[in-house]
Amino acid sequence: MSKTNQVGAKPARPKQNPETVIMKSIIDSLAWRFRGRLKIWRNNTGATKTAAGGFVRYGEVGSADIFGVLSPEGRFVALEVKQPGKKPTAAQSEWLREVKEHGWIAAVVSSPEEAVAAIEGELL
Repeated sequence: MSKTNQVGAKPARPKQNPETVIMKSIIDSLAWRFRGRLKIWRNNTGATKTAAGGFVRYGEVGSADIFGVLSPEGRFVALEVKQPGKKPTAAQSEWLREVKEHGWIAAVVSSPEEAVAAIEGELL
């Protein structure tokens, strides 16, 4: 039996960030479209407060939301996920620019279709 609050209703689930919902659908779509060719994962970044009151930063500032490696080429893939109409920060744009300078695949995407197109466009 599930726990209820004082008035008998089930506790509300925390709302997911819209970009998190988009990111999950992108990862699922890419895993299916490039199955057997693309190892893909979410790249978590941020900071957390320690018990001592300090902060620990994890991930590189500006790094993309999704990382992947495309085989057999071994090409690195970096995708920054944004809600439609939203722009990447200066740090995110710089990070993606550096990825492209190495000849790897980098893009800002807002949907699974854009993510597939970004990778397929680099493979032609």
